[in-house]
Amino acid sequence: MLLLYNIAMMFTALMALPYLMMTLVQPKRRATFIHRLGWRIGQKYSPDTFMHRKQPIWVHALSVGEVLSAEPIIDRLREKFPNQPVVFSASTHSGMNTAQRIFADRVDGLLYYPYDLLFSVKQVVNQVQPKLVVIVETDVWPNFQMYLRRRGIPVLLVNARLSAGSFKGYRLLGRFYRRVMASFHSIGVQSEPDAARFLCLGVPEHKIFVTGNIKFDQKGSDLTTTELERIRSDIGIAAPRPVIVLGSTHRGEETIGVEVFQKLKQRFENLLLIVAPRDPGRAGGIAQQLRESALAVGFLSALKLDETEVRYDVLVVNTIGILRKLYALADVAFIGGSLVPEGGHNPLEAAAFGKAVVFGPDMSDFADVARKLTLSGGALCVHDSRELYQAFYELLADKQHRRQVGKHAFLVFRENQGAVDKTMDLIRQAFEKESPDGARSFR
Repeated sequence: MLLLYNIAMMFTALMALPYLMMTLVQPKRRATFIHRLGWRIGQKYSPDTFMHRKQPIWVHALSVGEVLSAEPIIDRLREKFPNQPVVFSASTHSGMNTAQRIFADRVDGLLYYPYDLLFSVKQVVNQVQPKLVVIVETDVWPNFQMYLRRRGIPVLLVNARLSAGSFKGYRLLGRFYRRVMASFHSIGVQSEPDAARFLCLGVPEHKIFVTGNIKFDQKGSDLTTTELERIRSDIGIAAPRPVIVLGSTHRGEETIGVEVFQKLKQRFENLLLIVAPRDPGRAGGIAQQLRESALAVGFLSALKLDETEVRYDVLVVNTIGILRKLYALADVAFIGGSLVPEGGHNPLEAAAFGKAVVFGPDMSDFADVARKLTLSGGALCVHDSRELYQAFYELLADKQHRRQVGKHAFLVFRENQGAVDKTMDLIRQAFEKESPDGARSFR
């Protein structure tokens, strides 16, 4: 089956070659392509440096969200294994940019994850020579898994989740993918339903551990008034001005958000809307759309440092890495990818600051977190523009209600921490080449 998979991969690569050649005119695509083929692997060190270092722990994350999730793991690895080198990889250009920004001084090497072509996998793995590999959340590929298994290098999947849709897709791949999933040394999953799905995919029960969601262990944030005012001042937002943040939005959600915002402006004259699209490359088109609605629109990156007060109705975010800070100054935070069928995004970034959270009906990628927040009263789930307006209006009009919702959100964030400790137990076992003890859950 692996042979058939590789034949299919090579055929697909040849068929896609014309498209790839066209996309390679973009410098970022060209750089990513070369690195992922395995021709150049080091973003921080050269291949020779990797080969002459002690076998590192290799941590991998797919893109921006997974890279941010990996931050507490990197910090704990440095604490628990101070003499062990650590390298970090990402698959996407934006993921690598984020990794360079937050891990530049914390890891011994940065590299792109190889394409799942056998020669690329061999080239990168043989140069890195990892002691073990830790994959955060997702990005499971057959050649990478099976080659490391043949090399006797343990691979862990941590903070793993498996939505109902992904589960159905994996099941269609049959026995072949069961072998791939069973090749993991151990899998730390976010919830019991995730554990049950991995078990149905053929992963041995003794390899599955319910460790919880690492996103609960991100740095929290009971900000003082002084700290919050400093953030507002840095951006130029006057203290009394209420702020709504639409975070990680997808196409279609900005239209709904602006429709609601224009109605709210009739009740809250000084209201400021901040729109942070999931893809910053869409910022220009979004700004143009908003200007057609007769709104004063500016880009966050274009604000002058000496600008003491933002005079726009709407700020559009055209950079990455700032959304968490924006949630800190929000009065109400909307979590994008949820009013359209995209699975939602991480609501804990706002909950960590004690903010009132609102999201749409599709939070399937964060189902367990969304359920905890809504049941506790820390988040409101809306289904359309009418319900979104009502939720925003009630939260903005009633400060006490808004604070109460935010308080419940923060309590959910704080009370569910501890996943990193449980994950580190799995990593320690693999590092010491110990077998899991057979218990499925640390709870």
